[in-house]
Amino acid sequence: MKKYFTLIAVAAMAFAAQATEWTAADGTTTSEYAPVYGYNFETNQHNQMQYPASELTGIAAGTEITAVKFYTSTPSLVNALGGTVTVSLANMEDVTPWTPNAWGGVYGDLLDVAVTAVATVTPSADENGVWTITFDAPFTYTGNALLIDVLSVAGDYQDTEFYAKEMGSYLIMSTYGYAGSTKGDNKLPKATFVYGSDEPIEITSYTVVGPESIFGSNWNTEDTNNDMVLDEATGVYSWNKTGVTLYGNFDFKVVGNHSYSIYEWPVGPYNWTAVVEEEGIYSIAITFDPNAEEDYRITCTLIKTGDIDPVEHTYTVAGTTNLFGSFWDPSDTANDMVEGEDGIYTWTKSDVVFEEAANVEFKVVQDHAWDYAWPSSNWIYEVTEAGTYDFVITFNAETKEITCTATKHDAPQGMRGDVNMSNDVTISDVTSLIDYLLSGDATDISLENADCNLADGVTIADVTALIDYLLSGVWAE
Repeated sequence: MKKYFTLIAVAAMAFAAQATEWTAADGTTTSEYAPVYGYNFETNQHNQMQYPASELTGIAAGTEITAVKFYTSTPSLVNALGGTVTVSLANMEDVTPWTPNAWGGVYGDLLDVAVTAVATVTPSADENGVWTITFDAPFTYTGNALLIDVLSVAGDYQDTEFYAKEMGSYLIMSTYGYAGSTKGDNKLPKATFVYGSDEPIEITSYTVVGPESIFGSNWNTEDTNNDMVLDEATGVYSWNKTGVTLYGNFDFKVVGNHSYSIYEWPVGPYNWTAVVEEEGIYSIAITFDPNAEEDYRITCTLIKTGDIDPVEHTYTVAGTTNLFGSFWDPSDTANDMVEGEDGIYTWTKSDVVFEEAANVEFKVVQDHAWDYAWPSSNWIYEVTEAGTYDFVITFNAETKEITCTATKHDAPQGMRGDVNMSNDVTISDVTSLIDYLLSGDATDISLENADCNLADGVTIADVTALIDYLLSGVWAE
């Protein structure tokens, strides 16, 4: 017997596209380091901010950005900075997070990428604290990540702050003054990107976009195979596909004129979710009525036409680097979940150290791909204070219910010389210690354990002390 599942979404959108704005990193915390570091605002202060693609989902590839806005909680101090800054942009395949150090800065250098200068301006904020930077010429966004580069040309010191969003990675860096002076944190400045035209645009086509396993291309607005067909008698657009194997719920959008920036429903980071009650082979019928009442513009009808053999799925947690090590990587097998006897999948990680309060964001993905991922919006866990935590994430594959708990506890006792925290002291700890001294990257090592000569610091002398211990079996006093 065929099974019918009809799903209806709420939609409302004007048809005339006008100048559009998209806000990234929309948070309420503040950062003092970017877009300018007012406390050390001087000639050749150089700041970079990396905006990941996950913050730019409302801006389509090919969009011409004409301005950017930043938001300050200290407008009078921003206006007192004086001087000028040159603002440049660059497209990137992905962000490259910096590694924090223990002194309020970050390790590494500014990113060596080709940037395009878009404006040279004096910092200034209006009465609402908005600093608007209008570009001399439009900048074409090609998709993925975006770098904003700010280079100062003189100015006065002021203790300025800008509204920002806490991220899972350190995506800003400020260099200034003498060599090696860097600042940075995980608070990415709130930025509104302005693009589009003030002239109304006639929408001549609608396209369905979504995961490749269903639509043949991955959220590709230019795939004409997914253009909807207009029924001129009713004014309703439709898209149909048969013989589609579905393993779970899937998301999609409707876009106008093959561009998110002209029209999209749902708007911004939100998608329309089709609920699949059981795995199987389906025919899919999606309709869009631009003239319908607000409550009934989109329908999606799923008709089950066949069964499939049971499939053993793999579920993986993908998210921010501050918990998962990799950055939103669905293929990272280190974050695969383990199925319990009750059918609930679990992922655990112990002794995770947070130097300060931070947000952890993640999704659970199926079969190491983004085709099926839960929840539709990221799951966000707020770590409210610094400390050492044990994390447990669970996922019910039947109901798609997710839980995340974090238990704070005292930091584990250190083991002198166990640099890589393997609960043993071996030659591999020498390798880990040397790697840290060369790179400054303390990820997955214990600096406490690395202080092998107990001199309250980690230097090349600790390598000597560790090798002596491995040769003799006795720590030198």
